[in-house]
Amino acid sequence: MKKVLISVIIPIYNRCDSLYKTIESVINQKYTNLEIILVDDGSTDGSLDLCNKYACQDSRIKVFHKKNGGVSSARNYGLTKATGEYVSFIDAGDYIKPHLYSDLESYFGMDMINFSFYVSNCDKKENEVYTSFEQIKKFDKLFVTDTILPCLLNLKDNEYNMSLNYSVLNLYKKSIIDNFSLKYDETLKKWEDRKFIIAYIDQCDNGVLVNKCYYVYDCDPNNVHLSSLYYPEIVSETVKNISEREMHFKNRYDFNTDYYNNYIANVFLNLFVEVATQETNDVAYEFISENLDTSLLIRIFSKYSPLDNRSKRIKSLINDRKVYNLIDELKKYNSSKNKVSVKNKIIGKLSAIKHRLK
Repeated sequence: MKKVLISVIIPIYNRCDSLYKTIESVINQKYTNLEIILVDDGSTDGSLDLCNKYACQDSRIKVFHKKNGGVSSARNYGLTKATGEYVSFIDAGDYIKPHLYSDLESYFGMDMINFSFYVSNCDKKENEVYTSFEQIKKFDKLFVTDTILPCLLNLKDNEYNMSLNYSVLNLYKKSIIDNFSLKYDETLKKWEDRKFIIAYIDQCDNGVLVNKCYYVYDCDPNNVHLSSLYYPEIVSETVKNISEREMHFKNRYDFNTDYYNNYIANVFLNLFVEVATQETNDVAYEFISENLDTSLLIRIFSKYSPLDNRSKRIKSLINDRKVYNLIDELKKYNSSKNKVSVKNKIIGKLSAIKHRLK
């Protein structure tokens, strides 16, 4: 019986120092019917030469070079070249255990196959990340609708959230991706994984959650993933993504709940604090000022209900209008003739919020 072909897509940007362990972890898989697609996203450090070297040694490897466009662009490019029945993504610098695909072979035929991961820290120890559900959880369409999608949409908290958040922890059917024209949103840099996974799993009739670690995420601070780079549009992009998500699912789910509003309020308050600590404040404030959806934030914050001590401190910030005053200052930034003055006010208000949240 012919083995199912898996297309393994690896987007690469300037990872010459650690790329070898990623490629070799795929080459050395016990399951051998693989199509290994290396997408060099405009590297300048010799990553492309290393890819070509491996391609000369293993006929399963296909190397493509493109202009730098980010991780979503590289993944989408890889999808156009993939011919396998399943697609698997691996970030350059990370690696997978040798029995990943062989262990999951018994589930081939299902629409989605999900697994867990290790985190490799600076001392190179692999720490297992397990969720609390049973070892194997097969699911159907009803489970997608009632449990998985609400979890991914942050409408409720449950044990399935962790592993489902990341593109690299799933095997996807290429036919579903093609039939529904699914691809990564190249305008997003922070929420691209979640948006793609939500769109994909919404089309799944079945799948399996395997509560076992196979993927190793390298969190060494010297190794920067394409998908983890900071960028100044982070707040406005988050607003846009959440607004689009609510609009798409508004007829299927209720977004006006305490749990959801609490979650979103925490997201934005933490993002505001993050922006205040970045060196690229000027650019960040310009984007925020131009794109911030004030009405969405006010709706979220006005419905914020405290559930714990930190939440109560956030609620007090909202009640005394510190958050609204911050939004007002952010909206003034682009039109202001004295940006330095407005910037200093924003930094001051963000610092006050940060202090209150400690």
